Amino acid sequence: MPVIDPSLIYAQRPLQVTCDRCSTSIRSMHYHYVHCEDYDICKSCAFKGIYCVNDTHEWQKMEFSDGGRWRVGAQMSPMGGKILRSQEKSYPSVFQPHDKQATPQFLFEDEHRYISKKNPREIMIYTDGSCLNNGQSEPKAGCAFVHRPSAYDHAGGLTHSEYVAVNATTRVEKWEKDNWKLADRVSIVKNQDLWKLLLKEIRTLLAKGVDVSFWRIPREWNERADKFARTATQVEGRERFHRIVPDGPIVLSNTYRC
Repeated sequence: MPVIDPSLIYAQRPLQVTCDRCSTSIRSMHYHYVHCEDYDICKSCAFKGIYCVNDTHEWQKMEFSDGGRWRVGAQMSPMGGKILRSQEKSYPSVFQPHDKQATPQFLFEDEHRYISKKNPREIMIYTDGSCLNNGQSEPKAGCAFVHRPSAYDHAGGLTHSEYVAVNATTRVEKWEKDNWKLADRVSIVKNQDLWKLLLKEIRTLLAKGVDVSFWRIPREWNERADKFARTATQVEGRERFHRIVPDGPIVLSNTYRC
């Protein structure tokens, strides 16, 4: 028998609860933000992470019954939602612009932190990699990220690499489920250490309430990341990220031996 919360039961009129994340009407199990009288998230949104702007407060699982709203179980600690989410087998998605012809500059403010013009909590990050002497002796690789620091709950990675965009959003899930074996069940997935690291970082972000997607764009839309990644391959004696602050955004680049 659930515990009754008198402050949340309305016996004289139907309960009207709306999800404060997706704005849909809630009619079943959901989560209530304990320290706010009117902040709730539906089951679908909770699956993506139980969090809000302030991550120091508790949550309560709720159910509707007999014209009222009932507490179910104990309160969830601030880390409860994060831990619950970080244990999911989650994967990055494909970024889907509402207009297939839209460019990053059309969707995001190009000179102000690359923030979505329609959603201030959605940002984009340009990324690219490069390798000198690829497939030859003494190859040397570099990568770069072009972004501006910002608070966000959705990060879109922009790359012109089919290898990264397609594998990260369509193949890595099957690889992980098949214990990093290819379709023949014998061949091993190449670079699986890097794919595992990518999934680890993505799930860390998901646990903090940040969704991650990848958008494959033409090379000409990714000129800055491409330029800095190639520059990184020519830097001697550096195998860690360093920050570049040009007249535009912050750029992080890394040089490493293959």
